[in-house]
Amino acid sequence: MLPKSKKKLVLVNQEKNVHPKDKANSLSHFFFWWQIPLVIKNWRNQVKEDEYVVVAREHESKKLGDQVEKFWNEEQISGKRASLTKALFKSFGTEFILCGLIYFPFDMAATVLQPLYLGKLLNYFTVNETPVTKEQAYFYGFMIIVSILIRVLSFQHFILATFSIGLKVRTACSSLIYRKLLSLKKATIQKATLGMNVALKTDHRIRIMNDIVAGIRAVKMYTWESSFANLINVVRKSELKYVAQSNSIQNTNFTLVSYMHKLSVYVFILAVVLSGSLLTPHKVFLSINIYDLLRQTLQYTSAGISQMSEIKTSILRIQEFLLLDANQKSKKTIRLESEPKIPQRVLLKNVDAKWDLSLASTALTDVNFELNVGEIVSIIGSAGSGKSTLLQVILKELSVISGTLYTKGSISYTSQEPWIFPATIRQNIIFSEEPNETKYHKVIKACALERDISLFSYGDNTLVGERGVMLSGGQKARVNLARAIYKDADIYLLDDPLSAVDKSVANYIFTKCFLEYLQGKSVVLVTHQIQFLRNMDKIYILEEGKVASCGKYDELEILMGQSVQKYERRRLDVDEEKFLETGHLEFEIKEDSGNSNINRYKTNMYYMLKQGITVIGACVVLVGVNYWIIIPTIILQLLFYLHLLAFHAALNHFKRISSTSRSPIFTHVSTSIQGLTTIKALKVEQQSLSKFDDYQNVYNSVEYIQRALYFAYAYWVDFTCCLYSTAVIFYQLILVQDPLVGNVGLSITQSLVLLGCAQYALKFYGELDSQMTSVERVVEYADLTPEDNKGDFVPAPSWPSQGSIILDSVSMQYSVDKPYVLKGINLDIKSGEKVGIIGRTGSGKSSLISTIFRLYEFEGTIIVDNVDIKSVPLEVLSSRISVIPQDPVFFLGTLRKNLDPFDEFDDQQLWSCLEDVNLKLLVTSLPLGLESQVLEGGANFSVGQRQMLCLSTIRRRFKNSTVLTIAHRLDSVMDSDKIVVMDAGVVVEFGTREELLQNPHGYFYKYVNNA
Repeated sequence: MLPKSKKKLVLVNQEKNVHPKDKANSLSHFFFWWQIPLVIKNWRNQVKEDEYVVVAREHESKKLGDQVEKFWNEEQISGKRASLTKALFKSFGTEFILCGLIYFPFDMAATVLQPLYLGKLLNYFTVNETPVTKEQAYFYGFMIIVSILIRVLSFQHFILATFSIGLKVRTACSSLIYRKLLSLKKATIQKATLGMNVALKTDHRIRIMNDIVAGIRAVKMYTWESSFANLINVVRKSELKYVAQSNSIQNTNFTLVSYMHKLSVYVFILAVVLSGSLLTPHKVFLSINIYDLLRQTLQYTSAGISQMSEIKTSILRIQEFLLLDANQKSKKTIRLESEPKIPQRVLLKNVDAKWDLSLASTALTDVNFELNVGEIVSIIGSAGSGKSTLLQVILKELSVISGTLYTKGSISYTSQEPWIFPATIRQNIIFSEEPNETKYHKVIKACALERDISLFSYGDNTLVGERGVMLSGGQKARVNLARAIYKDADIYLLDDPLSAVDKSVANYIFTKCFLEYLQGKSVVLVTHQIQFLRNMDKIYILEEGKVASCGKYDELEILMGQSVQKYERRRLDVDEEKFLETGHLEFEIKEDSGNSNINRYKTNMYYMLKQGITVIGACVVLVGVNYWIIIPTIILQLLFYLHLLAFHAALNHFKRISSTSRSPIFTHVSTSIQGLTTIKALKVEQQSLSKFDDYQNVYNSVEYIQRALYFAYAYWVDFTCCLYSTAVIFYQLILVQDPLVGNVGLSITQSLVLLGCAQYALKFYGELDSQMTSVERVVEYADLTPEDNKGDFVPAPSWPSQGSIILDSVSMQYSVDKPYVLKGINLDIKSGEKVGIIGRTGSGKSSLISTIFRLYEFEGTIIVDNVDIKSVPLEVLSSRISVIPQDPVFFLGTLRKNLDPFDEFDDQQLWSCLEDVNLKLLVTSLPLGLESQVLEGGANFSVGQRQMLCLSTIRRRFKNSTVLTIAHRLDSVMDSDKIVVMDAGVVVEFGTREELLQNPHGYFYKYVNNA
């Protein structure tokens, strides 16, 4: 299955549990009683998080998704342009209109009755007006209270009902989007991601920050911190201009809303005086009441118009996404069959394919390929030759514009870039298949995972984290492979699964997994490791998207050597001639693998103060008119406090659960996009959709409870205000002798002001409190201890002029509670030496490089050209050392911006860099050249091309420099001056190749012998 949320919030069996909303009767719904037990349980700390993770029947994600999908499909086949608005209206329009029709008469009655009977009541206290009896006055006072109750009950029910409809629409649209996502091809997703980002004008600063965080290791190694900080500041200043403009508009709107009511009353009074009519308290207070009701109506109308505009924009964007590939058809007739009557498992005849149909160039041209039952076939070629593209064609992830493609049988697939989702190792391997212990242990043994799993504290139940951050590159590759192997399929498409593991492990996997475990299966293996090609039934050599040659090993040996050598030159030129500059250290780290919360805080602060001051002011005026009102006023304040005390804790509790339950939805979608090809290849779309629906149901359940609690809270606060108004009105009728009509009107209108204002003030206070969590997080980040940069010695600009490195008793751990990953390392590397570093996955190779960059605190001493690197400022140290990162790092933007983020070089220099790594022709072929857009993670380039592009970012050549190369393949380091062999964080061997090969019991000797 796909990833589970970090919190153990899972949908419980609905046959045993029922959502509190579905258990409540009509009377409980009408008076908001069903929420009270939740408040009491929370008060007693008896609320269990999983107790209410059961979705209400009307909010079930699958049901809502099916409903909207039905109407959306009808729109698509109607012959006209499909309209998502129409589909949503057919699904929820009747319910929405009915909700409005039911609420309208109640709201109209409350709006008309209140000023009508207020005027009649004031007549009772006005001299020389139409006589009103005591009984009639009581009746008018009673009707005012009734109008208040009508508004209190109807308004909260209406808002809760419209929220419920909105929740359904959101759930249905999310489900529809996810279903569409699962049906799209990888190329379309990549284009859509970029297009939507541009179209939606995504916050540029946030996108940059996401890129920086994702590539923070490279940022620090390249000493880009200050440059990126300046870039963020520039973008933030630009952003603040728009924020200031928005604030000005909001403040103007707030001011107009606040004073329009008072200005309207003033104009009315002025008009009465100028017309010569008699101005009476009756007219004044009646106008105040009427204009206050109009103010509320206009305020909601204005907000509704603004939100409708946003809704329209959102729906059009969703519709644009849903219509992707809707009318995209090939101009030629192509046969795509899944179960043809042919002997082959896979057959391609004269296939031309494109990633992007809008481009003239093809990704594959006139390709012929066949895979027979039980064959193991290899595909080789240089970076960007079309190897992975050919697999994508077989998986039908690419648009075939001509030719014929047949596949026969089920397919399993392992991607070149390991897809690891946030779950346990075991869950990543078994995925959607049925658990089988015997089979499972055979698979992890065949994929050489037994030793790695045994080293984890929790074994295969270890959580791997987001994108498998807890695993090394080789471990991720083998877990990714194990998932593909665990699935029982007819065809296995394996995209370069051995490039991230060392030679001995690669040999083991090839023998135990590919030749033995998959014996009798049809296997396509993309690889660059020529030693395995002798065992292939057939070999395809690809060049520039074409099949250059096809045959057995003996027939193609010379051509294979040339192809692999071309690939190796592109990857290993760095050891021979690329990027030379005397006096600098060069490190090549290779795996050979080829502001919203703050704005809401500000708004809520404003409204809380505004509404709070209004409530306090109204109470002060009431007490000032008649000091006996202080008694019910004190009672009112106590009741407010009790409401806040009771509901606030419950609201915060369920809001926290709601926030927690939202995160897995986004994680699941992000993970699904990353592994979309694997999900489709393994035919687990339905399981993935089911998991998505489960996550949505969990969120819908707690989100509805949280909102229902708030509206119950608002209802009871307003009901309390209604009782207070009742006390004020009947106090004037019963206890006050001959009151002044002005005092009566002032008392009643001010008591009515409390309605709405009180519950909004308390609401914003509650939200302000919960949103302070965001502020606390900012403070926590600000208070984090910065990295140790105590070095104050700045060496000469020529340092390091020799490049000698001495490591003396160096030990390192990633944090104080973690085990040591380096243990007492002692090395003496001479000036200009080329040193290869080898070892099993997790042996500490990359950690060794991290210490030289001081990415982590370490014990011991590292001396570079007689200077202790701990004494050198970090920015100086990193600027004097160059690095090619283990994982290619790309930022959203143009290719030019990725090669030269801060415009330090001209185009001629960039083209020279690209020519050095044999990518000039590729970039020249792009429509926009250096200005071509780079998708997230560089997804529109192959893995090999991405590595070469990262290599081109280092302009210096280093023929005479000291070079440390981390590699899994022995041929990458065999020509090194010395070789370091690491195991479990310790240097177990160090010396020349000849010296190490003299020890038949040594690690290096065994590596070479196994290779």
